Amino acid sequence: MKFTVTNVAKEPKSYSLSSQRLIDGEGREFEPISSGHTSLNPGFSEEESIAFDVPKGTTPKLVIFKSGFFSSGARVNLD
Repeated sequence: MKFTVTNVAKEPKSYSLSSQRLIDGEGREFEPISSGHTSLNPGFSEEESIAFDVPKGTTPKLVIFKSGFFSSGARVNLD
């Protein structure tokens, strides 16, 4: 999956691809097989790609984009 990250804060922010989560129609949570850590200065955007290894027939329902391990994240429905 491809997405764009934009830093809308007034200070540099970092995020880790390994903190992102995919939730399927059964409520199962999957970690990405992608990894990496990036910092963005205020006002900058960056395109990212992330992959999740899920069983055949899995229906993705939402992705939780998190800035880090302790972040509650932003939930994005995939319906």
